[in-house]
Amino acid sequence: MKKYILTTIMVLLMVSLAYFFGVSDWLVALFVIITAGFVYFSMIRLYSGNRKMLAMYSQPNSMLYNFLSRDRTFFMRVTAFFSSLMLSSILVLLVKGMVLQQGYVPFFVVIVFSSFVLYSFVNKPISSPLVNENINQEISSHGNELVRIFYAAIVLNIVLALAFSAHDTFEFKVSDVNFNNFTDKAVEQSFEKTDANHYSRVFINAYLLMDYAKIALAKVFVNLIGLQNNFYIFYCVILALNLFKMFGFSVSFVLLQKGLDGTATLLVPTVKQVFSTVVVFFSNTRSQ
Repeated sequence: MKKYILTTIMVLLMVSLAYFFGVSDWLVALFVIITAGFVYFSMIRLYSGNRKMLAMYSQPNSMLYNFLSRDRTFFMRVTAFFSSLMLSSILVLLVKGMVLQQGYVPFFVVIVFSSFVLYSFVNKPISSPLVNENINQEISSHGNELVRIFYAAIVLNIVLALAFSAHDTFEFKVSDVNFNNFTDKAVEQSFEKTDANHYSRVFINAYLLMDYAKIALAKVFVNLIGLQNNFYIFYCVILALNLFKMFGFSVSFVLLQKGLDGTATLLVPTVKQVFSTVVVFFSNTRSQ
């Protein structure tokens, strides 16, 4: 049940990000902060686990050991906060960019599929008797978590790049985008300025400009090697560029899922306790 609830929340959050970006700067800022909060939950756990793992390789009671043994210091929290803010901003921007290029339906299908598949993989505990018997439990647990996050981000990155590169290849075949006119194409698709979207409009228009530049760059490359009419060569070139572009989104998406799951795990006991208290209160009220 938790899997379906959290996946639904994840999808609704992604759709909301796509809809409100470019409409209101205040709403964009709010969504970035909310997303950063969940990503921060994952980041601070990873930072803490990394320090504990490194501390085990340092001399006990040494200066380095004492430094690494201090959990969730001010510096660690600040670093995790700014990292989360940066990753969340990348995620929010790319969500809007993908919807503008692909449309809501393809984006929705890919995000729903990715959310369901990745949730089971990222949050499934990996246990091996051989590892548990020979390696410190904290190291093996943290190592498994890092591996799951890394693999999930790589898989999501490949899936998104494969799916969305088809649109770019279609643009290559039917449009006349090149280095002489890619700025004009970006202006045609740009967001108009309103009183509420002064800052978000700048970011999304910059994204559109860079994306058209990507297609123009790929065209230049295939022309240089003399294979401008080869569908598969262009697809491979644009796929490589999209793998680079989507990696930040993929990492942010996986960390957001981890953060949502971790937050829900912490809140479930509290919610159950509150629910039980309410039930007992109404039961006592009725009995009186």
